[in-house]
Amino acid sequence: MNIPSSPVQSLEIVGSLEEERYLVRVDGVNVPLTAKSFLYLTRLAHFRTQREGGWVWKEEIEPGFNQARYLYRMKNEISEVTLVSWNGVENQRPGYYRLNAEPRGIKFNVENLMVHPDYMINSLFLKSRERVPEAHKNL
Repeated sequence: MNIPSSPVQSLEIVGSLEEERYLVRVDGVNVPLTAKSFLYLTRLAHFRTQREGGWVWKEEIEPGFNQARYLYRMKNEISEVTLVSWNGVENQRPGYYRLNAEPRGIKFNVENLMVHPDYMINSLFLKSRERVPEAHKNL
């Protein structure tokens, strides 16, 4: 099946648990992600809103190996639900990635994310609660 490609217009990191998957909304469509894909998408979205340009070294997404493989899986999980070939991650050079979305289109449910069971997620929002601009909070 040839699925059309589309840029990301809006992204909501909801974080509620539904049948062992975590909820996000991509362009208004509810997408349940596995824990690993949710981790990657949340961290990419956070860095996109907090850093000039949004570029992040792969080790900042998650230490270790296989980040490209997990990003590919995340893309496929999103594409399966949205029926769009999701091109939401850019690769600048080996090892540098960013979310292909304008920061103003990214929202976080900070209350859910602060109590998320994964430290690599909740620590972003516990440490930066005051730094997450109101425009990015989805309460």
